[in-house]
Amino acid sequence: MYRIIFKPFAEVDATQAALWYNDKRNGLGNDFLLALDAKINAIQRNLLIFK
Repeated sequence: MYRIIFKPFAEVDATQAALWYNDKRNGLGNDFLLALDAKINAIQRNLLIFK
């Protein structure tokens, strides 16, 4: 499995996006973070899948 390194701003950006989504609908921000985590895990398993 590959290791992905995120810059601090990327984490802040994801958090801010989740807060924005929660303003639109309660719980939607959590759904966003779960989807983001799923894609990150998919990339870690196989970097070339999104080529």
